Amino acid sequence: MSITKISTPSDWARVNDTNRMTYYFSSNKWNEPNFQFYFNLRVYNVDGTYTDCGNYKLFPDSGGTVEFNPSEIYRNFFNTQINLSRTALDEETTGARKTQLFVYDYYGSPPEKKTAGSWSETTPLNCYDGCQQSIPYDYAALNAPLQNLQWVMSGVTGGQGKFLTDTNNYRMDNTDYGFLYALGPKDGGRPDRIKYTIYYWSVLQNPCPDGPLGIGLTQDYMSGENQSQSLPMQSDEVYMDTGVTLGNYSDGEPGGGGQPVPSKSGITQSILYDTSISFHYDNSLKYYFPMGPYQCINNGILSGYTNRWVYYDIDLYNGTKLLNKVPFRVYKQDKCLKYDPWQLFWLNPHGGYDTFTFTAKKDIVHKISRETYKQKLDKYSYNTYAAGEKVFNTSVVEEITLRTHSITQQEAQLLMQLAECPVVYVLRTYKYGGTVYPYGVPYIPITDTATYPIKKNDKEIYFEIKIRPSNQKIIQKQ
Repeated sequence: MSITKISTPSDWARVNDTNRMTYYFSSNKWNEPNFQFYFNLRVYNVDGTYTDCGNYKLFPDSGGTVEFNPSEIYRNFFNTQINLSRTALDEETTGARKTQLFVYDYYGSPPEKKTAGSWSETTPLNCYDGCQQSIPYDYAALNAPLQNLQWVMSGVTGGQGKFLTDTNNYRMDNTDYGFLYALGPKDGGRPDRIKYTIYYWSVLQNPCPDGPLGIGLTQDYMSGENQSQSLPMQSDEVYMDTGVTLGNYSDGEPGGGGQPVPSKSGITQSILYDTSISFHYDNSLKYYFPMGPYQCINNGILSGYTNRWVYYDIDLYNGTKLLNKVPFRVYKQDKCLKYDPWQLFWLNPHGGYDTFTFTAKKDIVHKISRETYKQKLDKYSYNTYAAGEKVFNTSVVEEITLRTHSITQQEAQLLMQLAECPVVYVLRTYKYGGTVYPYGVPYIPITDTATYPIKKNDKEIYFEIKIRPSNQKIIQKQ
């Protein structure tokens, strides 16, 4: 016996967590001359190949033990991506990867690596682009029995996985894009279909403000500024249509007929499945898919409910097994058209991209600084175009101040993460040949102090943030 493992990180470790991703080892050779622990690190690609991250040596503590945290090394090989033009589920190949650690004794005169008595991870560790949490997932007293697995779409205990976001709902309208990220291994953690449960008005109703809730209520009211919680189902019994097929989207539960929806207000439920899912790599661990209203209208999910949907739920299935713990819900929230909307996407602490659309007044300020030099004018060839002081360089920084309308407490939490995030994109689109193409433009938050808005303090809460383009504007020079 030589190298002995004392403890290792929990599976599905977070590479940006510098506190929890720690290994402890001991060796009975630590009294040998020039002794050190010799570490070799690997990060695996989704095709099964690996990248050698180098070799590292550490001296033991008294008693022959060592503490080693490779998170600062591994994190250089992780980078969660987003492609706003994606129209179907796609693997995220660099946001979650397998890692493997090898430990050797290193001693002698001169010292050399000893292969006898070495230790290695027989099963590579699953890691992802998550951050340190105030209450760690692997804290057994709070998160037992699943611990880190509560964030993985494994379906081990029947739907325990979570989407990689702190919220379970967005408020959006028909122009908004959105994506959901999830972790899941090949064996039972990947979906073969996405279930959309759509709640919509069976008929567009006439306004009746004085009537009881749900009777004569218009869609605009139900999706109004402050309607962010579950909508009441109060109507006569309505019937869910089934058997309709839209490309890869089938209406209704497989093998089942239409079922009455027990509700009382003219809100009808319809279920559609997206089965156009394919995975290309056995070793990929992370995936994301478009789920915003704009995308769902264009891919057929909401095409028949464009002006009638109230909200819809999203669930992931592998066969008959539900993979997610709770559905993700999208409420219809029509935007104010007075100001141009700015939709932002940012990398959240769990390794997914959250989004929010700013629709209130915004300010665009150009901060301009100039460098000049002075020159002597030629007294014989002087003309009105000659300048005694000329601009050598002009630097322009564009700052945009974005403001929200009234927001929910969940949205306030997400927007605080936006203020702290290093990776932010602004949605832009261009139209060519009648088709709209979205793309992301990188921006940097420059708000130094962000106040967390709390509903307990104020009846209505708002958020404001300043951002600037990450690519500097090019200015002409003389």
